[in-house]
Amino acid sequence: MEPILSVFRNVAEKVTFHPAKIRIASSLKGKIISVGQSISADYLVDQIRNTVRFKDALSSIVDIPSYLFVEVGPGTTLRTFVKRIDHQANVVNLLPSAKTEINKQNSVLSALGEIWTLGKKINWETLFSNEEKGYIFLPSYRFDRRSYWIKPAGQEAQETESIYKSMEGKAEGQT
Repeated sequence: MEPILSVFRNVAEKVTFHPAKIRIASSLKGKIISVGQSISADYLVDQIRNTVRFKDALSSIVDIPSYLFVEVGPGTTLRTFVKRIDHQANVVNLLPSAKTEINKQNSVLSALGEIWTLGKKINWETLFSNEEKGYIFLPSYRFDRRSYWIKPAGQEAQETESIYKSMEGKAEGQT
């Protein structure tokens, strides 16, 4: 990696670095970078040059109360490494494995639901801000004889009134 370090440093020095807004696990130092700390071009060069301390970085996260790991890419690589350190750790897969036919959007929504059930906050308003919303008024009276089932696309639902009328006739002894 030595031959590219000077070119990499020149590019990295053009980047404006800001203090961290969240805690970040450093695989260079093997510990947490606190909120307010900042990295630099030198830090990134050292990241390329030195040994990756991934296990130490994961261990530093496990020490934080109420942590959660989110596997962003397809597969279970992060899960495999995390479970070696803490077999009870919560690891949520955001995307399905590349080998499956699972819909990616459904997988992401399912993962967000799992994250929410683990007690983390999800900004649902932002997530669904572009969705067209409508209200469905459900019956307040149990014997309201109207159907509230969603009709399948392209199919006509059977009229519920005709079903109830035929049932009333049978209940009264009519055939």
